[in-house]
Amino acid sequence: MMKNIALYKYCFLTKKCTQLPLPENINNIDDLVISLSSGVYTTIRIYKQSKVLYFQAHLGRLKDSLALSGISIGYGLNDIRKPIRDIVTKFCEQDLRIRIHIPLEYPDVCYLIQEFLSPYPESIYATGVKVKTNQLSRENPKAKLTEFISASIKEKECMKRLGLEESLIIGPNQEILEGLTSNFFGIKGDDVYTAMEMVLDGITRSIVLRIIQESGFHTVLKPVNFNDINFLDECFITSTSRGVLPVIQIDDIHIGNGLPGKKTMQIRKEFLALINSELEFI
Repeated sequence: MMKNIALYKYCFLTKKCTQLPLPENINNIDDLVISLSSGVYTTIRIYKQSKVLYFQAHLGRLKDSLALSGISIGYGLNDIRKPIRDIVTKFCEQDLRIRIHIPLEYPDVCYLIQEFLSPYPESIYATGVKVKTNQLSRENPKAKLTEFISASIKEKECMKRLGLEESLIIGPNQEILEGLTSNFFGIKGDDVYTAMEMVLDGITRSIVLRIIQESGFHTVLKPVNFNDINFLDECFITSTSRGVLPVIQIDDIHIGNGLPGKKTMQIRKEFLALINSELEFI
């Protein structure tokens, strides 16, 4: 049983939060999520032991995912801030990641999964990562549903065996849509490509799109075709835990000169600066 995660149940109606025992035979956080009722979720990262980035945006994504699933709620999602703050206070000396999981069958409650976070070492950003591709699909791409976690388990096991960081979803027209847990960006010259349709609107993705625009790059809201990977100068993935992470190889294809690109590193530098200026206390 994992000792680096904890499970809490919060009731929006009674405002009570209770820690629950972990189910048996839980080997990772995906196992825990699959053991719960199917629902919508978002993951927040706690920075500097007490701060979060764009908390309201995360709540907005939860509300949108519920609406896309045909669920309406009669309470304010912001009520969840206090139990999260209480959890963070208990572990104020450690970096955390907290997943907010609202079951579709019982939307008056939510699960809070607290996980101790080991930040990615700087060496990974300096060398870049390798990824693979897959043919999976999301039934409702704009909604962040736990059902997809179950569907992607085997692909994640394959990634782990191969020592890869991520697996990119290839669409029906050979377009690169997104990763299992990330958004994908490709760079050619001053053009930065990323899919607009059939992908999750990640919080980190929205920040990066803003940075790209303010930095003078040209945003192209359409996916990179898999057959055009050879022509990319650089590419990277984004997520709450990774931030902006350079990708140097997709399947057996090397990107650019096989090293993290200058534009990617510039975007990451500006992303880190923005985080420091816009963090808020949970």
